[in-house]
Amino acid sequence: MSSDREMRAVSGRIEALVAELETLEDLSVRSRVEELVRLLMQLHGEGLARMLALWQQPDFDASRAVERFAADPIVASVLMLHDLHPHDVRTRIERALDLVRVNLPDGTDVTPLEVNDRTVRLRIDAAAGGCGTPVETIRTAVQAAIRDAAPEVGEVDVEVAVHTSLLPLIQLTRR
Repeated sequence: MSSDREMRAVSGRIEALVAELETLEDLSVRSRVEELVRLLMQLHGEGLARMLALWQQPDFDASRAVERFAADPIVASVLMLHDLHPHDVRTRIERALDLVRVNLPDGTDVTPLEVNDRTVRLRIDAAAGGCGTPVETIRTAVQAAIRDAAPEVGEVDVEVAVHTSLLPLIQLTRR
């Protein structure tokens, strides 16, 4: 954690940079930088507001504060930006996959093969045919869940194994 003195220096540097940016002649660059700063402030402000709202709930248990903060998607993203998230990449990905698995069609599963800070390799085992969710839709959902849970991961590689299900056929007859 930084000292008050260090943070005053950071604050002073921010003020100097803002003053410098206001003098930029390239309005396109200046407006993008201003938008970036505004959006970061909005994200951080929302994260702090949600943390305070969680803290003020009557049933709030301070011993579980970190878990409650990590469970909120906005607070979690702010924590990840600052490398303060309480869970490592593997744990965040496993939890994201648990949420995805709930919505998968019967006979479909997602298995992590390799997880590190740079790459995630997964296998989707899906049943062929039927009226279930298309494999490409499942792949897209899995990749999105991984990117949300671990935005620092550079590559999400998904292999698909489609297997035929040997379900008995039901004879339909007219009565």
